[in-house]
Amino acid sequence: MMYKIAKDRLPELYAAVAAVKDIYVPVENANQCLFEKWTPTSNVNIDCLKTVKSAKEVFFPQSENLISFKVTGKNIDIIEDRDPAAPFVIFGVRACDAKSFEILDNVFLSEPVDSFYKSRRENGVIVTMACNEPEETCFCGAFGINAANPQGGDVTTWLAGDTLYWKAETAKGEELTKSIANLLESAGDSDEKKVEETQASIKAILDKLPLKDLDLSYFSGENLTTKLNDVFYVEQWDELYKACLACGTCTFVCPTCQCSRTLLKRIFSPSYKRSNID
Repeated sequence: MMYKIAKDRLPELYAAVAAVKDIYVPVENANQCLFEKWTPTSNVNIDCLKTVKSAKEVFFPQSENLISFKVTGKNIDIIEDRDPAAPFVIFGVRACDAKSFEILDNVFLSEPVDSFYKSRRENGVIVTMACNEPEETCFCGAFGINAANPQGGDVTTWLAGDTLYWKAETAKGEELTKSIANLLESAGDSDEKKVEETQASIKAILDKLPLKDLDLSYFSGENLTTKLNDVFYVEQWDELYKACLACGTCTFVCPTCQCSRTLLKRIFSPSYKRSNID
């Protein structure tokens, strides 16, 4: 079932959710947007298409304490001092970020399971939002991602004019919907038609973008390693890498990068042999 709420009433929605759990929203500061915990003074900008860092940050933060060590004489005690993952909502996730969670799930929820990530995924509720005006750099279509109807969230939303349309997709989404039911109105047939018109408008924009026909099949499957090792690409990388400062910032910006934690998973996996890292 679809619901709706006036755009100018969204602060009421944020406040209602924040009364029982944290809610992360795109907040604009100095002309840049980041997903931050909502407060009554937050400068929320739900029209912001790209945050400086992706929504991955709330599930896989840039830094966190894994363990601590207590040394007593010659004894070393290992102390697990993680912060417990409290229930939270992340609102305004775009289709590309929502899709990236599938890749992170494949890494962190496979054996050995990353319990930090798993706990956040279980406690987090994802509210996706369609991109009304995709930028010309968008290449979602190349990965089968539909910016007009984002998948992978617990709730899907569309902004049409001054109204936000809301549709629960999972049990967690239904639970969140019930918690704010007093703020939502049931959407009728005319409202659903507005959503369809919005989706059609978005698709019309996507069909005109310069990267709509981007073909990545050349690098697919078993060809990937072979193609990247081609002489042409080796020569290109030999030149391109010189501009890299090795600062590591790209690993925090990229929605799917999990390099450092993946290495830890491999090292501490029972099936991983010490000889692999000698």
